[in-house]
Amino acid sequence: MCKVLERSIISSSGKINSAIVKALKSLPIPINLDCAAFVIENDLLNTLKSPRWLSTDNSLAKSSTLSAAGCYTKEAKNALSLHPIYTCLKAIPYAQTNQKGYLLTRFFPHKIAKPILLQESVVKFVKAICFNYPSCEPKGSFSSSDRAMMEDLKLSGIRIYWQDPVSQNLLEYMGQNEQSSGIFMPANRSRQIKEFTTVGVYGSNLQSRNIKSILYELLRGLIQMQSLCNHSLLNLQREIRLVTGGGPGVMAIANEVAKNLGLLSCAHIVDFINPQHRVVNEQTQNNFIDAKITYPLKELVHRQGNFQLDLPIFFEGGIGTDFEYSIEEVGRKTGALPITPVLLIGETSYWKRKITHRFRLNMETGSISGSEWVSNCFFCVQNAEQALSVYNDFFYHKLQIGLEGPIFSDGFRVL
Repeated sequence: MCKVLERSIISSSGKINSAIVKALKSLPIPINLDCAAFVIENDLLNTLKSPRWLSTDNSLAKSSTLSAAGCYTKEAKNALSLHPIYTCLKAIPYAQTNQKGYLLTRFFPHKIAKPILLQESVVKFVKAICFNYPSCEPKGSFSSSDRAMMEDLKLSGIRIYWQDPVSQNLLEYMGQNEQSSGIFMPANRSRQIKEFTTVGVYGSNLQSRNIKSILYELLRGLIQMQSLCNHSLLNLQREIRLVTGGGPGVMAIANEVAKNLGLLSCAHIVDFINPQHRVVNEQTQNNFIDAKITYPLKELVHRQGNFQLDLPIFFEGGIGTDFEYSIEEVGRKTGALPITPVLLIGETSYWKRKITHRFRLNMETGSISGSEWVSNCFFCVQNAEQALSVYNDFFYHKLQIGLEGPIFSDGFRVL
């Protein structure tokens, strides 16, 4: 009986997802036109061909009164009152229906719309918000205000669907934990998700070398270990996912391997376009991403904090990789991140040139007195077999790691 009910729920969810995609494809042009419509669920599933769109070319995000004077000035409220989203939401409590509906819009609602969105008389009628682009620009990234509003909407029981213009997939916003903001996951998988064990891969966006075979062997081994292990971070009640920065090079290969193995392939993507200094290489988003969230360049540090990796893996990389290494190192030292093993995959001589001189200088000057133990969290390995031996020892509580563990003068342990 339960399986029949589960299949019914999945089937109904699939119909809703298809209807949302179809409705959003009917958005009026041009692309900078701000549009909104409110559609009850029965209409969305049954007879709807095209929503009755309300539209304006006076985007809230581009309003000078909002960007210069703040959110709740008289001018800002006037701008909101002329906006299609406001018109739709104000009409909801007076609609002659008891059915919940879907707020469809081209842009995710601007933060100034939050008070009306979270009114009790509105929340009880809105089942979901469905949109094409973040609040700022058609090709922009989600701002901190966007992510804060998503958390508030999620807590109010409103689902959030994004028709990703890059992949053309319908994604649903899902929270992660109290320390980090959520991520958009495939809508057809979002309700099947368990708790996660998060593997993260760092490395150069310019080079990939021959890492694919190592990653396949490593992740296959971890999946096999999961079926036998009962560790709090690795067991059959948790789903293994892989996270990268979403770019080319090492990141693309890691996302591809994860996707091919049936793991959830995720990315935290930064928009690196800078009018004064355009960094071309990081622009390209790879094609192997299932779940994603995007950030503007100014939130680069905040984005890194949201990775929240259980098992970080480093390959050779440049300045970005150095930054990410420091985040993982400082996080373990301060307790902001759990004490778990970090893999450094590659030749020992490379990692010594990259890490050892800095670690030894810090030891000699006494600037890391009491924190030298952090070196026992990092493991230099040359192949998947060595990497899996580290994981095996960790998950079966045989690994000397943490404050009471040994100190390694290279800044890491060599296997």
